[in-house]
Amino acid sequence: MPVGPCSEGGKPGYRFGDSGKCYTYTSGDSASRKAARDKAIQQERAARAGGWTEKYRDNKKEIKMIINLSYDNVQVMKAHHDQMKSWNENMAKQHQDAAEWHKQQSEELEKAMIQVPLNPEQKPAPSAGGAGGATTGEGTSSAPAPTTVPLDPVKKADLISILNDHVAEYGDFEKSVEDIVNQIFG
Repeated sequence: MPVGPCSEGGKPGYRFGDSGKCYTYTSGDSASRKAARDKAIQQERAARAGGWTEKYRDNKKEIKMIINLSYDNVQVMKAHHDQMKSWNENMAKQHQDAAEWHKQQSEELEKAMIQVPLNPEQKPAPSAGGAGGATTGEGTSSAPAPTTVPLDPVKKADLISILNDHVAEYGDFEKSVEDIVNQIFG
């Protein structure tokens, strides 16, 4: 119940509620008007501090409508939340499936890789426990002997195709593709 206008003894004024004291002011005097309104506001504050609570009689329907509107909004918000939760769970599953697929592909590629020395005369670098680091082309007593890995004909055909693509794009090698492949396959 807000502070509202009232009149007493033919003078305008302000009061808190329907039955509070009417604080009058001189008509046309803005300072007197402000002082009367401030006193009515102080009366309201004192009433609320003393435990007074407002009872809704005339505007019950309006308050109920506001509460229902908020409740309806909560229902809509919950429905949207549920939809987003479902979407997020679906996306998480897709990401997990993709991660597993990538892991599987990496493992299969690792199994399919065959390491072949590019220069058969050059000895591979010593292992981490060996002396030196990169090879200089000179054999060291601690360096392991180069390993020869046999390649199947399919791998040989793939290498020829890769080398031919390279020649087509960048130009010829110092040797022919056949000589390079024969040198690698020994």
